[in-house]
Amino acid sequence: MDTAETVDDLKQREHTMTEKGLELFHTTMDKHIKTLKRVSSKIDEHCFKITSGQMDHDTLELLKLSLEKYIKKSDDYISFLTHTKTAEATSELEEHTKFREDFVYKVEGLIRSSIAETTGFQPKSTLKEPSVKSHKKTSKKSLSKASLRSSNSSVLRQKAKISAETARKKLEFAQEESDLLTQKAEYEATCIIEKAKLAAKEKGLSARKEAAVAMAELNAIEEDETESESSDNGSEIPSQLDPSVPSFKPSNLLTTKETKHVKQEDVNNNFAMFLMKKDLLSSRIHKFDDCPENYVSWKDTFKRVVHEIGATATEELDLLLQYTGVNSRKQVISIKVANAGYPTSALERAWNRLDSRYGSPEKVETALKMKLSSMPKISYKDKNKLYELSDVLAEIQAVKEKPEYSALLSFYDTAVGVNPTISKLPAGLQSKWRDRAASYKRKHCVIFPPFTFFCDFVLEMAEVMNDPSFDFEFSGTSHEPRNRPTNRNVSVAKTEIVNNTNTPKCIIHKANHSLDDCRVFRQKTLDERRSLLKQHGICFRCCVSKHLRKDCHENIKCSECKGTSHTTAMHVFKIGSQDGIKSKPEASVSNYGEEKSPKEEVNSKCTEVCKGGVGKSCAKIVLLDILHAQKPNSRMRIYAIIDEQSNSSLVHGDILDYFGIEAESRQYSLSSCSGKVMMNGRRASGFVVQSLDGQNLELPTLIECDMIPNNRNEIPTCDVAAYYQHLASIAQFIPPLDAEAKILLLIGRDLMQAHHVLDQKIGKPYQPYAQRLKLGWIIVGESCLDGAHIPKDASVLKTFIDVNGKSSVLEPCSRPRKMTTNRVYR
Repeated sequence: MDTAETVDDLKQREHTMTEKGLELFHTTMDKHIKTLKRVSSKIDEHCFKITSGQMDHDTLELLKLSLEKYIKKSDDYISFLTHTKTAEATSELEEHTKFREDFVYKVEGLIRSSIAETTGFQPKSTLKEPSVKSHKKTSKKSLSKASLRSSNSSVLRQKAKISAETARKKLEFAQEESDLLTQKAEYEATCIIEKAKLAAKEKGLSARKEAAVAMAELNAIEEDETESESSDNGSEIPSQLDPSVPSFKPSNLLTTKETKHVKQEDVNNNFAMFLMKKDLLSSRIHKFDDCPENYVSWKDTFKRVVHEIGATATEELDLLLQYTGVNSRKQVISIKVANAGYPTSALERAWNRLDSRYGSPEKVETALKMKLSSMPKISYKDKNKLYELSDVLAEIQAVKEKPEYSALLSFYDTAVGVNPTISKLPAGLQSKWRDRAASYKRKHCVIFPPFTFFCDFVLEMAEVMNDPSFDFEFSGTSHEPRNRPTNRNVSVAKTEIVNNTNTPKCIIHKANHSLDDCRVFRQKTLDERRSLLKQHGICFRCCVSKHLRKDCHENIKCSECKGTSHTTAMHVFKIGSQDGIKSKPEASVSNYGEEKSPKEEVNSKCTEVCKGGVGKSCAKIVLLDILHAQKPNSRMRIYAIIDEQSNSSLVHGDILDYFGIEAESRQYSLSSCSGKVMMNGRRASGFVVQSLDGQNLELPTLIECDMIPNNRNEIPTCDVAAYYQHLASIAQFIPPLDAEAKILLLIGRDLMQAHHVLDQKIGKPYQPYAQRLKLGWIIVGESCLDGAHIPKDASVLKTFIDVNGKSSVLEPCSRPRKMTTNRVYR
C-alpha cells in the first residue's frame, strides 16, 4: 500500500464522526500508541546494549524480533487510521508514517552495522522498497525518489565504513580496558582511595577511547566524501534533504578537546560522594517494630530508599526480610518460601500481607487513637510534653492525608475528634483554642476548623510555651507570705477548734475508726476518695481535720511507703488491687469489718531450719542464670518462681533494664485473688534461662511486672534438705541461699518444660517433699519441726493454711488441717 496515495485518498473521503464514534476512535488509537511505545522501548533497550559494547548474538536476535513486531503493530495502526477516514486520522497517519520510516531505517542500520562488526558481511536491508505500482502512480516524483535512493545508498555505505572503523578501534582498546578492569577489581579490596584512582584511570581511558573512535569516524567520513565527489561526475546535488532521512552528526567531535583535560580530583570527589550516598541510603532504613501506627512511615522510607538504589525484586525481598520485625518477618519468610523462584510475585504478596496485617486503615486508626488517648493531661509544669503531643498530631495528620486513610480519620475534622485532645491541654490554652476556633468558623463559614488548623495551633503553643525568652518562673517568692496573712491566721483558728479528744469518725460507716483503717474507703479510686473528702470538707493530706491541704501542719506518715506527703488512706498502690491493702489487721464484724484486732503480722526472714523458733515454708523457687540472645556474654543470677497457676511468664523491670531492653509499654489485664486489674508493662523476647548444671530453656515472651512476690523465706536451701532423712540425698544438688540473687522471674504455664517432674522424693504426709525439674531440685512444704509456725503473710495468687484459726505466731500446728481463705481477700 502506497502511503502517499492513501493519504491523498483519505483527504478526499474524510467525514465527520459522532461523539461516541470519536470517543471510540481515541480509545483505540491510545491502545495502538501504547503498544507501539512498549515495543519501541524494548528496541531502545536492545540498541543501548549494542551501542554500549554489550552486543551478543541473543541481543541481536531479540532486536530483530522486536523490529518485526514493531512493523507488524505499525501496519495494524496504519490500517486502522486508513479505515477511519477523518481529518485527525489523516494527520496522525502522516506523522506516524514519517516516524516509522525514520525509526525503522535507523534500527536496520544498527543491525547491519552490528552484523558487519561480527562477521564482516553487509546484509541487505529488510525495509520494503516501494512497489512498482506505487512508482507508476507517482511517476511525477520518480526522479526525486531515484535521487533519494542514491542518497540513501551513499549514506548506507558511509554508515558501514564508520561502523567498521569503529569496531576496529574498539577491538584495539578491548584488551587494555579488560586489564584495567582487572586492576580495578584487585584494588577495590584495599581502600577507597585506590578505588578512586582506578576509577579516574578508567574514565581517562574511556575518554581517550571515545576521542580515538571519534577521530576514526571523522576520517571515514572524509574518505567517503572524497570517493563520493569522484564518483558523482558532476551530478546535481539536491538542495534540500528529505525529512525522512536523518542527518548524520558525529557523536564526539565537539568534546574531543575537553576529554583530554579530565581532572582526576573531580573524579575522586564524585566517587567519594557516591560511596557516601550509598552508606547514607542504607542507614536511612530502620527496622519495623510491628506497630501499625508506625507502618505507614516505615513503608514510605523503605520504598523511597529501594527506588533510589534501584534494587531488583530479589534484592528488595532480602531487604524486607532484614528490616522487618519479629512477627512481620515470619510472614515474609513464609511467603518467600511459598513462592520460591518467583521473586516478583513473592514481593507483591509480601507487601499485600504487610498492608493487610499492619497497614489496614482500621488497625492504623485504632493504634493512632490509642496512642493519642494515652497522652497524659498536660499542665504548665509539663510544657515540654506539648512537643510530644504535637508530634503525635503531626503523625496523625500525615497518615490522614493519604487517600486510603482519609475517610476513616475524617472525624478528626470535627469537634468529636478534637475535643478529647483539647481536654488534655491547660485551661489557658483551652481558652485560646476556643477563641481561635470561633474566629476561624466566622471567617470561613464552616462548622468546625480542619484538623490541620488544630495541629498548627498545638505546635505554635508548644514553641511559645517552651521559648526561654518567656520563662517567667522565679525561685524567689518573698512577697507571697505577706500577701495572705489572713488566710494563715484563719487556718490556725480552724485547727484549734478541732476536738482532739474524740475518736475520728469514718465518713462512710460513721464508726469510730479512721479513714486509714477503712478498707472500703481505700478500695475506691483516688478520684473517688478525693471527691468524698471534698464533700465533707476534709483535708486531702491528713484526712482528719476540716481544713485545706495548703494549711495542714499535721505530722503524718504513710504506713505503706513511709512517705510524709499523704496518709495511708490516700496511698496509691501500683498493683491496682481492689482493696489496696497488702496485709492489714482484721476488724470485728460489728462495725462493718473495719475495727482493729490484736492479730499480729508474720514477716519471717528465716533462712535455715528453725528448731523451736519462727517457721519456714518452702515453695517452687530455683536459682538460675538468665541470658539474652543479643548479649550472650552477659548473664544475671536470679531466683525464679515456678508457678503453674499463672498462664503467662512475668519478669521484673530490673532484668529488662540490666540487658538494655527498650520496648513500648503496653496495657494488659492481670487477674488474681483480689480481682481483675489493668496494668502497663513492656514485653520482651529472646531470653534464655540456664540452670546451675547447664540445662538451657528458651523463655517465651515475657511481660514486665514489678510486683512479683519476693518472699525470700520461701526459698529452699540445702540445710532444709539435709535435715530430713528422705531429702538428705539431694542436699548436695540444692545450693545454699544466695544473698545477692533476687526473685525477679515467674515462669508460668506458657513454658511447660519447666514444670515437667523428672524425679520426686516423698516422706511422711506432713513432711515437705522434693521434685526434680529441668531447672533443678525444689522443695515444697513446711520445713520446721512438726509443721509448726506457719507464716501468716499472704502471697499473691497463694492461700496458706491457718492452724485452727488461731493467730499466735508460736502456736504449733496439729495434724488435722483446715483450708480457709485469708480475710484480706474478702
